[in-house]
Amino acid sequence: MLQSATQTNYSTGSFIYCGSATRNFQVQYWYCPGTNCDPTPTCGNNPYRMTAELYFNGTLISSMEYQASSAWGNFFFPNINVQPGTYTAKVTLRKRNPSCINFSTVEGVVSSNSIGVSAIPATPDFNIDGIPPTADGSPIPVCAGYIQLNAGATTCENRYTVMVEESNRWWSRTYQYEWWKEFTGQAPNGLNLQELSIDYSKPPHPYTGDPNRQGSTLIDGTLATGEQRYYRVSVCTEEPSWVCKNALIQVDGTCLTEPPGSPEPPPRDEERDVSGEELPLEPQPLR
Repeated sequence: MLQSATQTNYSTGSFIYCGSATRNFQVQYWYCPGTNCDPTPTCGNNPYRMTAELYFNGTLISSMEYQASSAWGNFFFPNINVQPGTYTAKVTLRKRNPSCINFSTVEGVVSSNSIGVSAIPATPDFNIDGIPPTADGSPIPVCAGYIQLNAGATTCENRYTVMVEESNRWWSRTYQYEWWKEFTGQAPNGLNLQELSIDYSKPPHPYTGDPNRQGSTLIDGTLATGEQRYYRVSVCTEEPSWVCKNALIQVDGTCLTEPPGSPEPPPRDEERDVSGEELPLEPQPLR
């Protein structure tokens, strides 16, 4: 058995991939390699029937069958979505009986070489409004009007989670406002954290905390303890590995910056200068 990412340059070697990948597998079979030794006697045209099966970690994932004039064949399994593990193949050869009725097994369940597949661990990475998480855990100041989460620097993920947890300055959770959301694919830039907070802090999405704050944005203010309110923001990769990166933010409720690309408000009507214009005469009362 061989594998290739491009349908050329097939190899029997194992491989690693980043994020997600597809692979083309080829199974080559000869009943008697190098010589013309097809099993006989047989009956009729295309008397040989070969079945090839592709396995992942011992579980059958695909199969195909050829009927041919000679006891050899190439079997292609294209665009297989691979996972970390081991891929193998099995082939069975049968021939038509001399009576031309039914087939009998010539060579049963021939196993191929194994091809190992490994995934590169995912690495979460992000910034908030262009500021990366601080090494000392100090908070990132953000405007209540718009908070941009840029997670495009995350690598080798095919699933990721965004989490927000209310806390104090020292990262201690209050459990009064927490939501998290799983996403499929690669983490992007330009996520509006306030919009995400509105969408995913209410049913049917997971939420922990004060029911009155479901579906609300991230706000400033003080906690019940009298401490200032902060939030822990996390981006976690799920597949192929669970790894998290975290930042602490403090929301400024007086800052109402609009998202990039927001339309400008219409200009106010300017007062017209009528000093040089002839004003219409006001109607005079009848005498």
